[in-house]
Amino acid sequence: MKSISQKTFLYVLTFIVVTVLFHLCYGLDVLVPTNINWLMSARHDWGQHYLGWAFYKNEPWHFPLGTISNFIYPAGCNVGFTDSIPLIAIPLKIVAPLLSDDFQYLGLWMYACYLLTAYYCLKIFELYNIKFIYQLIGLILIVGNPMLVFRGLHPSLCAHWLLLAPIYLYLTPANKDNVKSLNKKQIILLALSALIHPYLAVIVFCFNIILPFKHYFYYKLLTLKQMLLYPFIALLSTGALWFIVGVLTFKGDTRLEVSGGYGLYSFNLNSFYNPSGFSFLLPARPLINDFQYESYMYLGVGLMAIIVLGFIWLIVSRKMSGIIKNKTLIPLYIVTFLLTLFAISQNVTYDDILLFEVPVPKFIIKIGNIFRASARFAWVLYYLLCLFFVIVIVKVNFNKWVKLPVLLVLLAVQLYDIWPIYTFRNLPYGAYHPPLNEEKWNEILPHFDRIITYPPFENNLLTSMDYQDLCFLAVKHDMAISTGYSARVNRVAERVYDDYITTALQNNVTKSNELYITTPEYIEAFNVPISNKTLQLIELDNYYLLYNSNKKIGDFNKSTAATIAIKEKLDQPLKKVTSEIKPVVKITLPKTNPLQKGYIDDNIDAVDYILISGWTILRKENSDGQKIKVFFYNDKDCYAIETDPVVREDVTAAYKDDRVNYNNSGFNTKINKSLLPSGEYTIGIIVTTKNNKTYGLITKNTVTIQ
Repeated sequence: MKSISQKTFLYVLTFIVVTVLFHLCYGLDVLVPTNINWLMSARHDWGQHYLGWAFYKNEPWHFPLGTISNFIYPAGCNVGFTDSIPLIAIPLKIVAPLLSDDFQYLGLWMYACYLLTAYYCLKIFELYNIKFIYQLIGLILIVGNPMLVFRGLHPSLCAHWLLLAPIYLYLTPANKDNVKSLNKKQIILLALSALIHPYLAVIVFCFNIILPFKHYFYYKLLTLKQMLLYPFIALLSTGALWFIVGVLTFKGDTRLEVSGGYGLYSFNLNSFYNPSGFSFLLPARPLINDFQYESYMYLGVGLMAIIVLGFIWLIVSRKMSGIIKNKTLIPLYIVTFLLTLFAISQNVTYDDILLFEVPVPKFIIKIGNIFRASARFAWVLYYLLCLFFVIVIVKVNFNKWVKLPVLLVLLAVQLYDIWPIYTFRNLPYGAYHPPLNEEKWNEILPHFDRIITYPPFENNLLTSMDYQDLCFLAVKHDMAISTGYSARVNRVAERVYDDYITTALQNNVTKSNELYITTPEYIEAFNVPISNKTLQLIELDNYYLLYNSNKKIGDFNKSTAATIAIKEKLDQPLKKVTSEIKPVVKITLPKTNPLQKGYIDDNIDAVDYILISGWTILRKENSDGQKIKVFFYNDKDCYAIETDPVVREDVTAAYKDDRVNYNNSGFNTKINKSLLPSGEYTIGIIVTTKNNKTYGLITKNTVTIQ
């Protein structure tokens, strides 16, 4: 009875500790279902996750069940690819009529992830009979680890309990009474992970292989047939779930592989001790590129000290060999090692240095291009290190009046060190109001069924991430919209519609139930329907809104200032992006330089050609005399094309360094598609300095040549 009471008290205390940790990191306001301000104001992935759910909630049911047709219209997407957590989104869609318009569950989801991570952490400690006070210390160290706090940028990936739960099942002593139960629970974990995030599902599936193998090979509790059957059932059920939701299709219209993606978001060898600015005690270390933010796995000074002390004790006590020789742990070691190798990728990096490249088979590259954020696969190693050395230290047979104060001091050091990552977020509360004239937009939008942004499928039409504001307005009025962001998209459908809308406008074909939204940069595309008075135009929040001339919407039609301005613009000759189409030259992939910064502002994929413009610089180095090329890269080839210079005083102004002139950092170019072999390419930027030093920068932009 006493142990039950103590256990209950431990779980109550755990609930309180986790709640305090969560409040420090996010604030309990995020748990309020009608509070969406913190999601939409972030201007990054949180907005995408909420919008994916908001559009999905308003959709009629489709098959596959996760289909969203009004988001990224008409290509559509899937609720699994907006990271809106199908495990939660699909059941909630059933009761959608009972939910408020601004209902969100992402805050509650993250809080639940923290609680479940704490639960499985305690379950692992119980396996080793860790005493009450040490369980509490270990819990704070592991549940409050910086990596989990940082991962809040992707709520679906906060489910780190799906990393601890398989470890717990694997470490649980098996016998003839529980062996089948353990393997069935492992299959359930995989099914849950499949409905949460594919990366987690891959990691969990590894345990679906080694758990029955351990029970067959070492414990002789399963037959060979059973050992093979459990992983097969797990794999089959995962595939079935993904097919039902729509994450996995057999049409080939949604390409999962991103050419050139593997190696960009890789694990840096400094990851475990690189705080990336979130530490009071250690300085940030450089990375090879900005994409390696995915490799953030800082341990914290307290945990690092525990690992060092634990390692020293194992060597001195000569117990390291006994742990290594524990045969039942070998499959766990092998899986962790292989996952970590995959996380590092073929590009082995330390700080901002590429140490060497490892030749790997093409099938690994293809898998890596699907799971391009490969650094995430080192999470298993991270948690095993934390768990193992915390358990080693608390199990050391040493005077508790020395051991306990030492652990408390290290816990205090840990919390002090990582305090910046606990407190850097200051999230707003309440309803969200986009930085637009909502009253005017709300007067216009009810007259239409769809919003067609031009160019379609652009996420940064006028300002950075403004797709979120336009999509927010669209979902409020239950409209389809031709923009949005999804982890994977139907490239074929996007290309078809892109060609269609461009051709339709050229032939004065428009639809009365569609509101067209564009910017001054692309207004020439509407030359024909404006000249023929098929569409009328108004200006609102610096966007140009075009719609059927027969529609009368409030007082907007009385304003002619915007129309006059556009007419003057259209009467001018159309500007040429480049004076000529330049030759495409095959090259080797250029070496990178962490000081190179750049961005593709526009990547217009037309029928026969591609228009690209942007800028690139080398920090602290004048752009005078530099030459810029654009290159197209995939796992087979790399091609480059020269560009025309563009003056970019805005880049100089943005970096606010009076000693450096970046005015000559801009470029644009035009590429004839017929000059490139078919395939999907990642776009990069090459800069050659006046001293003839050449560097390359790989961007997030991609293009497909057919």
